[in-house]
Amino acid sequence: MSYIVSARKWRPQTFDEVIGQRHVIQTLKNAIKGNRVAHAYLFSGMRGVGKTTIARIIAKGLNCEKGSTPEPCNECESCKGIMGGYSLDVIEIDGASNTGVDDIRELRESVRYAPSGSRYKVYIIDEVHMLSKSAFNALLKTLEEPPNHVVFVFATTEPNRIPDTISSRCQCFDLKHISLHNIIEHLLYITSKEGIKIDRGSIELIARSAEGSMRDAQSLLDQVISYSGKEIKVGDVTEILGLVDRETLRSFIDKIMDKNSSEALEIFQNLLLYGNDIKLFCKEILEYLKNLTMMKVVNNPSSILKLLPEDMEYMKRQSEKLGQEELQQIFNIVYKVGKEIRYSSNPITLFEMAIIRMTQIKPVKPVDTILHELNQIERKISRTPANYEAKRNPMPENYRPEGRDSIPKNIPKDPPPVAEEERKIEDISDVKREEIMDLWSKIKEEVRSKKGFLVLCLENSVMVNLNEEKIEIGFWDSITRDTVNKKENLDIISASVKAVLGTERKIVFSVLPPGKKRRDNGNTKRAGGKEKGGSIGQGDQIGTKTSQKKNETDKKEIIQDTLEIFGGSIIG
Repeated sequence: MSYIVSARKWRPQTFDEVIGQRHVIQTLKNAIKGNRVAHAYLFSGMRGVGKTTIARIIAKGLNCEKGSTPEPCNECESCKGIMGGYSLDVIEIDGASNTGVDDIRELRESVRYAPSGSRYKVYIIDEVHMLSKSAFNALLKTLEEPPNHVVFVFATTEPNRIPDTISSRCQCFDLKHISLHNIIEHLLYITSKEGIKIDRGSIELIARSAEGSMRDAQSLLDQVISYSGKEIKVGDVTEILGLVDRETLRSFIDKIMDKNSSEALEIFQNLLLYGNDIKLFCKEILEYLKNLTMMKVVNNPSSILKLLPEDMEYMKRQSEKLGQEELQQIFNIVYKVGKEIRYSSNPITLFEMAIIRMTQIKPVKPVDTILHELNQIERKISRTPANYEAKRNPMPENYRPEGRDSIPKNIPKDPPPVAEEERKIEDISDVKREEIMDLWSKIKEEVRSKKGFLVLCLENSVMVNLNEEKIEIGFWDSITRDTVNKKENLDIISASVKAVLGTERKIVFSVLPPGKKRRDNGNTKRAGGKEKGGSIGQGDQIGTKTSQKKNETDKKEIIQDTLEIFGGSIIG
């Protein structure tokens, strides 16, 4: 048969012709030139990146009749025999079909014999990870101390399945994916030599479909040539490979960005009529969205994306329609539905619902922006008057409006007697109470400087007890106590206590008994310089009303800021 597929016809025959593996090629050339060839090599990497090709070039370089050289002549009988696959001294073994220990025993027997007409016997075992455990064990001793005339070259796509005892006896090389640029340039070279008329855009579609494998790219090129002949158009490539043409993909993304679910669904239905694969369509959308995101975050996207100039210009304009966060949301939707349709009995419906979700996403603020605005609110709260009781009950406890003799109904005329467990608060002397009030005020100010929200909770508390070992803080309700009693809040309070008192104290939280009369424990300032329980004058009333108005204004501003951040509204 005269026809030879591109992958065989254009297989590299020298180290310099190998594409995209410079780190491996340079090492091997220097090893052969310096007579430092290892007795075993292990090449790992995905399909079609040159593992077996490099193994054969090593064999030619070692056995070339012109002498061991990194540049074999490809003209002598030894080189021709290796290229043709009939050399007696270069043995290629398929690891997938020779997995047993008996196969390796035969290999061990043949290793002892000298090469028939070459300097080295080279054993190339492809897909070596397929060997059984017993076969690997049988190979160990021979691999560690082979005869001087033997070189082993192993190739695998799954290096994780190679036992450490084997890989430790080899020089290991990891072959990389071949870059998109290198595949495009090589395909253009092949088509020019073959006399095929094809534009760069079509070559790029083929190269992208190969996903880093040169052999896959060459096989796809052969497939397209068989369909189109000597003149290939973009439409031929998209049709034979099941891809979506560039204009349709652009239009689909435009409809998604314009929130036009109706026309986006129509484009999808048309693709189904032409038999396009949904999984491939998802893959192309993900690639397109990735490129759009790169346009927004990379200073020089042309150096990374390697797109055609007209594509770059169009995608640059397109990327300005949505923010980076919205593009990420669309990407996540497509990625998720792409995984789901693999195992779904109704992939079309799943993708249609995904299209609707993509067209209904709303602009979002970045997390950093939200955190910044929340910090702004927290700072605003920390600047408001630290008088929680004044907000809840701004009027003094014994204040009676002019012209009225009765007291408010919600304050009992005869307070209940103080329970025994409460007397520890009542029995504190006035001098000690003043000291505790002063210390508690300083501690709260220290807390305020660290976390503004926390001090609001502490305003609804009193310092019940203070001694050399602990500080007991009482709250009027269990909800506030539980809010404060979290590790991060407890650490802040402990640090504030140490900053004020100079030593660490154990912090104890408690809930005060119901009906306990709230005392001034450093939470409120005496209006007009009067002692708590005394009467207040006209000026005191005006000051109280002014404080009320300021507190209400601050409260409204804080609520409005919160609504703006989270897009909420007041109900009722």
